[in-house]
Amino acid sequence: MVLYILQTPNVICKEVIGLKNKDILVSIGMLGIFAVLLFSILYFVFQPVHSDNDGKDSDDTSVVIIKDKEKAEESDDEYADLTAKYVSYETYDAPKNSGFKSFMDYRTITNTDSKQYRLQQHYAETGEYGIRMADSRYIVAIGTYFTSDVGQYFDIILENGTVIPCILGDQKADVDTDSDNIITKHNGCMSEFIVDSDALNEDIKFHGDMSYCLKDWDSPIKTIKVYNRNIFEY
Repeated sequence: MVLYILQTPNVICKEVIGLKNKDILVSIGMLGIFAVLLFSILYFVFQPVHSDNDGKDSDDTSVVIIKDKEKAEESDDEYADLTAKYVSYETYDAPKNSGFKSFMDYRTITNTDSKQYRLQQHYAETGEYGIRMADSRYIVAIGTYFTSDVGQYFDIILENGTVIPCILGDQKADVDTDSDNIITKHNGCMSEFIVDSDALNEDIKFHGDMSYCLKDWDSPIKTIKVYNRNIFEY
């Protein structure tokens, strides 16, 4: 009897240790199952999804409107992604031109009730080369043949392939342009950049031509792409 009592603690300890070992094994097994389940869930959640449209959302599709019903061609230049941001655009072929790009000082815009003035005072700042800019686009005036909607986005595309992203900051007066309202009669320019004259470099001031901003800008205009987006509408 005494021997049994003396042996009982040892038996109990062995049983307890055995139970602990079993609990540990069970815990390890449960952790392993949990890890496998977690890995499987993460794999299916983060696995790339392939679709028939090569990852392009339907919202990125551009509806293209071309003047004279010509078929649109996607641009290969660095600004091609711009077309994905707007619902539609119109592309106009430019007539033969010298590539001369004039400028005017933004302080000559004084009508406080005009969109031109509002654009300069509330959206624009003096940016690269002394040109006034809004939404990372150069503020430019062009003839009413293309658009007369101040604040509208457009691109000037040169014959050498350079794309100049712009916003309409003013429209050329029809009395000052040719019969098509495209080219200014007295100097032959199609585009008039709105600038801070104090910030222009001496070459531009001397020649009176914004083509001297960059070597790539020294090229005639090939096309004007006008987007159906206006800075005042968003």
